[in-house]
Amino acid sequence: MNLLGKIRIFGAFLVAGLIVFNSCEDSGPFGLGTEDVAPLEFFTEDIPIPVSQVLIDSINSRGTGRLLTGAVNSPAGQMSATAFSALTFEADVTDRPDAAATLDSVKFSINFNYLYDESEVNSFASIKAYKIQKSFPDTTYVTSSTLPLSNELIASADLNIVDLDSTYELVLDQAWADYVFSGFLNEEDEFENDSTFNRFMPGLGFVVEGNQSNIFSIVSGQDLEIRFYYSQPAADGSGLTDNKEFAITGEGKPNFFNLTVDRSATDYSAIQQPATEYASPAYSLVHSGGAVITKLDISGLNDFSESKDNAVINLVEFTVGPILDLPEDVDPPAALYMYFTDDQNIPVRDGSNFRGIQRDGTNVLSSAFPVTLAYDEETKTYSNSITTFVQSYYQDVFRRNHVFLFPTDINQSVNSFQINPDDINLKIFFSELSR
Repeated sequence: MNLLGKIRIFGAFLVAGLIVFNSCEDSGPFGLGTEDVAPLEFFTEDIPIPVSQVLIDSINSRGTGRLLTGAVNSPAGQMSATAFSALTFEADVTDRPDAAATLDSVKFSINFNYLYDESEVNSFASIKAYKIQKSFPDTTYVTSSTLPLSNELIASADLNIVDLDSTYELVLDQAWADYVFSGFLNEEDEFENDSTFNRFMPGLGFVVEGNQSNIFSIVSGQDLEIRFYYSQPAADGSGLTDNKEFAITGEGKPNFFNLTVDRSATDYSAIQQPATEYASPAYSLVHSGGAVITKLDISGLNDFSESKDNAVINLVEFTVGPILDLPEDVDPPAALYMYFTDDQNIPVRDGSNFRGIQRDGTNVLSSAFPVTLAYDEETKTYSNSITTFVQSYYQDVFRRNHVFLFPTDINQSVNSFQINPDDINLKIFFSELSR
């Protein structure tokens, strides 16, 4: 059938439909006339949000996959980080070097997976690895935890860290390398097993000297590796040489980073005590690592709920931004959670999770699907919909009045941002029957 024929058939159906519609309109209470349908009116309302600042206590820094080290000054304060990792002796004690073995080389490899400042001008780092002075307990570690370092320098290097996909090498102290190889070869007690090795070598502390303009992250675990290469005459008496190796790594061992933040020269110098609410200065702060959080009072939702009868909540947008400008090669936290808090100013726990506003369409009482405020680089704004939460709040199904803006990378970076409190917005799009 050609197009003209199709159009004519569609037109016939349309006319028939209009005839039926008109006959229904004339039929009284079952019609669709204007007298039978109460029209809707659509509105928007901005909910006022008072803000304050809270310092979160005990941010876990163990096993995050990132070992932060370095120092940098930022609007959040002067930051200094030190990385710590225990070591495991992976050599096979049943296959030790024989008496004629020769140590050929030793390679200390590390990788990086984060830079606070990604500019090339601040990519230089003079990294030094010192022996930890005492034992390395297998316990909980937070950003305020630390271990004493000895003066024994195990390895060092001046690195230009421009590629996070590359492996970098530290120069190992040759005397220490010779001691380890000789001790393993000669079956010294220190190299009998992993436990005796840890008494000899509890672990390493990594510090950055010189450059006070960046913080770097060393990849923890098996990627932190000291590999010994040696050769010895072949066991079959052929006169050939066997090339062998063994390694010391951080795999399966505790690791953490210490972070100190001096806020004395900033607008946030008053923020000293954890779980204490402080008045927000001109600009609110959200600081990963340093754990300064912006607290939101969303009790204005209660006033909205009590003043609106039979409203239909169609959409609720929550936006944070635009944030204040950052240096060109410094990013803010990747995203934000909205975790619940209370008068105690600590995140509300639900087992191993924190309770917070959940994604639209999920159970508001859950803690498994927290809404994520994603960051838009073009608008410099974090945003998402929290419609389901506000609908349940309005219906008095579930209500919470205090929320933390909680960085998703709070224990994996030291990124931060400042924002004018007036640029934190909760906008409700709703409809009501015309009166």
